[in-house]
Amino acid sequence: MSGVLLSKIAFRFREFRGFLRVLNPRYWKAHRHLYSYLKVEHRSHYLVSLFFGYETMNSALVRADRYQRIQSDFQSSEYLPGQIFEPFFAEGGQPQLLEIREALEWMNFLEDKYKRIIRRDVAVRLLASKPFRQELEDLRRELHTAYEAILNGFSFLTNRFPDVEQLVSASKVRLSQTALTKIAQFLDQAENEIDVFRDWQSYQSCIANLEKYDLRGFLESLKSSRITTEFWYLCFEKQFNSQWLNHIYDCENILLQFNSQIHEERIQEFKELDVQQYDAARKKLNQLHAKRWEEWSEQPNSGDQVSFLQRESQSSRRTTEIRQFIQGAGELTSIIKPCWLMSPSTVSEYVAPTALHFDTVIFDEASQIRTEDATAAIMRAKQVIVVGDSKQLPPTAFFSGLSFDDDDDDEEQDVAYESFLAACESFMKRFTLQWHYRSQDESLIDFSNKEFYNSELVIAVAT
Repeated sequence: MSGVLLSKIAFRFREFRGFLRVLNPRYWKAHRHLYSYLKVEHRSHYLVSLFFGYETMNSALVRADRYQRIQSDFQSSEYLPGQIFEPFFAEGGQPQLLEIREALEWMNFLEDKYKRIIRRDVAVRLLASKPFRQELEDLRRELHTAYEAILNGFSFLTNRFPDVEQLVSASKVRLSQTALTKIAQFLDQAENEIDVFRDWQSYQSCIANLEKYDLRGFLESLKSSRITTEFWYLCFEKQFNSQWLNHIYDCENILLQFNSQIHEERIQEFKELDVQQYDAARKKLNQLHAKRWEEWSEQPNSGDQVSFLQRESQSSRRTTEIRQFIQGAGELTSIIKPCWLMSPSTVSEYVAPTALHFDTVIFDEASQIRTEDATAAIMRAKQVIVVGDSKQLPPTAFFSGLSFDDDDDDEEQDVAYESFLAACESFMKRFTLQWHYRSQDESLIDFSNKEFYNSELVIAVAT
């Protein structure tokens, strides 16, 4: 329905007053015009109001006419309020009335608050200028961007500083309600003291980690104490170990029954018995040695070897080499000295293959012995025990026969050989010695124990 037709109908309805209006043909003509322009869903309501709501219908027509005039004005490109409030119209030209109302109330607020600074006629002229309105829109967008950046900055400060309000304004006032000058002063101070600032951030991170493990109370107790900060970790370590031990004691019944005094008494008793056992073992070995000598002395050929030893001992100068002496009195030598300490090379040098056979040959540090060097001792043994550590370096020729005359000799000296221990591991039964007793402090062997021995060593600290 056009604006002109709606205005005519509204004007005619204002002419027809009183009950006699129903006798006027023009009154019904106006109704026919209005009925023909109504939507189908609204016609039933119109028929009801035709007989019972003349005043209501007349008032509605007046408002509709007024609204249509305003809408027509807004559609005009020359209408100033339409230009100013253009952003408040949705697609299709429908106004967002609530937003328009809030904007008008805001303008009234500015006028009341700054009426001494901004005159109404000046504000109207400025708003009537399209370039000025565009400039205002650009400023509004910049202000919105700055506002978003400030909010992001507030969020950053809040996340990095748990008590940022206390740091900025020495109060609990939120950042959004704090003067920007105070926040700027805080940021300038943080920039000038960047090293302290980083330390403080690290400190806050440590505090947060402590709170995860419910240690804030422990930290506060340290702060209130007279203990200097350099001993705080030792205090924590002591407290942690103490509580951990208490937990272990609570879980292990055998530890709850542990008595340190009784334990120390048993250790002392063991030491005394160990000394006694050592003395007893030495006496027993002396007895066995004497018995073995007596038994061997009764053999028919023992006299010849004893005489041979007496002649050599009485001689003013040595006429017999050690190898020849052992060849001639091998049994006598082993009876007098049942345990021999020799290197593999000296065995082949001093003991002929047929001169003597040992009950047991023990190879110590077998990882440093070549297989060919061990052959001579094996030939002279009834049984062999091989002791060594496969984690140690294999034997090399680096320290033997050093020569600097030939490059080939230097290359040969760097060659690594298979150790006697590695050769024996392929067919001999293996036993692992788990006790380690050579370190005065456990930390000396701790790395090797973890990296090379799978933490299987039982460490007995040497005292």
